[in-house]
Amino acid sequence: FTVDLKILNLIFHNFVLICEFKYNLIIMQLRLQPRTNRSLIRNKLAIKIILFALIFLLAIFLLDKIEIAAPNKLIKQEISNDKLITLK
Repeated sequence: FTVDLKILNLIFHNFVLICEFKYNLIIMQLRLQPRTNRSLIRNKLAIKIILFALIFLLAIFLLDKIEIAAPNKLIKQEISNDKLITLK
C-alpha cells in the first residue's frame, strides 16, 4: 500500500510540475514584442505617405475630369432695401 502511495505521490508531483511549467510559460513569459528595426518603421511610414499622396493626386485628377455645368450668363439681381433685414 505504501508503494502505491509513493507512485501516486510521484505522479501528482509530476502533474504539479507540468502545470507550473505551463503557467510560467503562458502567464509569466515576457509579453514585450522584440525590437523592431527603426529603418523598417521609417520605410513603412514613407510607403504610407507616398500612397496617401498618390491617392490624393489621383482624386484631384479624377475630379478635374468631371464636367460640371457652369452658367453661361452672369446673373445679376438687385435687392431693394425693404427686402434686407438688419440685425442689431
